[in-house]
Amino acid sequence: DHLVPPVRTMATTNHLEEKRKALFNGRVDRLKTQEEHDLYDAIEDLTPFTTLNLSSKHMGCREAQVLSSAIIDKRNVTNGKILLSITDLDLSRNNISDDGALALSQALTTNSTITKLDLCWNRIADSGAAAIGAVLGPAQRIDDLNLSHNVITDVGCAALCRAMLTNLTLTIVDLSFNRIGPGGAASLGRMLQQNQRLISVDLANNSIGDTGITAIAAMLSTNRTLETLNLDNNDIHCGPATPVLADALVANENLKVLKLSHNRLGDQGAAILALGLQTNQTIEVLDLTFNRVIEPDRYRGERIEI
Repeated sequence: DHLVPPVRTMATTNHLEEKRKALFNGRVDRLKTQEEHDLYDAIEDLTPFTTLNLSSKHMGCREAQVLSSAIIDKRNVTNGKILLSITDLDLSRNNISDDGALALSQALTTNSTITKLDLCWNRIADSGAAAIGAVLGPAQRIDDLNLSHNVITDVGCAALCRAMLTNLTLTIVDLSFNRIGPGGAASLGRMLQQNQRLISVDLANNSIGDTGITAIAAMLSTNRTLETLNLDNNDIHCGPATPVLADALVANENLKVLKLSHNRLGDQGAAILALGLQTNQTIEVLDLTFNRVIEPDRYRGERIEI
């Protein structure tokens, strides 16, 4: 009789995957005392996977450099396996700092498969942001970039924006919880007047202020791709920029979600924006919660959150 090979069930496959992931995590946890080949072996164990999750591994700068070396190792070319199938790279919560970001950017220059890159909570400042921006050229495939919860200022934001002017793939960028002020908002505004790919930008918990919102409003009057814009908690008041933003909402035909919660627009600001929303046909959610609105019932509607 012919031997019938055992049928690999979904449960068996999942069990094997979990074992391989456990082996991988163990090797990564030993990076601080092991040589670089340990990470190479760990990566080889995960070759069939498209997601490489290294979040909260306490990797630091050195381990980020080791990972970067593995990405650009010559074996990528000779056997065509190591990391070549990875599309989602999560390095969040590792404190890789600017040096780690620089090493990673050098590796990403030769990588053509990663489409989602998460670098939040990594103490990345302006030079690290510039290094990441340097790999966002036309040849890159990254479409989702998370740089939230870092220490990027207007300088780093400007460097990223210069890169995004020529980028043809990026659709989602998260710069929330950084140190971006009016200058960074101006850079973003100029970039978004020309960029026709981005559909979601998160600037929540920065400090763009009223000067910054003026630059953003000018962009909204001409941009034709952006669908979600988060400006929560950005020290925005009701002032000369508020009618400009309302006029931008009248002209804009693509934005669906505008978040302005935890600012200081008050009743007058809410009323001005509500007027602009009357002729806008695309906004689905205008979030004005926590804006010191004393009479919320005057503005609450299907599309306005107070």
